[in-house]
Amino acid sequence: MSDDLRSQMAINLSRKTTDELLAIWVTNDRVDWSNVAFDVIKSILEQRRVELPAQNEPVLEHLEPDEDGSYDVGILAEKAAHPKGAAAFYRPTQVLRLVQRLNKFAPLAVVATIVSSLASLFSLHRSIASYFVGNPQGDLLALFIALFIGAAAMALQCWLIYFTLKSAAVILKILMEMEFNSRIGANSASLEQPA
Repeated sequence: MSDDLRSQMAINLSRKTTDELLAIWVTNDRVDWSNVAFDVIKSILEQRRVELPAQNEPVLEHLEPDEDGSYDVGILAEKAAHPKGAAAFYRPTQVLRLVQRLNKFAPLAVVATIVSSLASLFSLHRSIASYFVGNPQGDLLALFIALFIGAAAMALQCWLIYFTLKSAAVILKILMEMEFNSRIGANSASLEQPA
């Protein structure tokens, strides 16, 4: 890198406050800031007689949200497993496994609901057919009514079970992301407060 570019970078960075430079230094974002920028920041802070705090692990890539706006919980778990950002009340890998199991179990629960509802369909048919005793077309009518009521009940049960399991998986991801973001906020707030 040319000396002119380094000088220009030093001029631009020296306009920042000490707190801003310290935040950049500690965050250690190697995506937004080059190695030369960190060298310049270090020299500016040393000129200002500021003790350099320890840097976080280098950020080599930024998290990109999924289509639904949430972040990939696998990446969050890796970041949360870092000692500075370790989760206090849960293990991120266990939460991730639970989310995966809920997502895999939701379709199986729907199939199990359908199979278990088929057994009750026959008893529903018998109950409805008892109202049409002596009517030659009553058995066929009772079958149609039982199929309609049974299919509606089965669809409702399947939807409720599937929705509940999928919602639980999404809520776990949201809670994990909120907890992770609150730790990031707490860490950045502690950086902004004077020592």
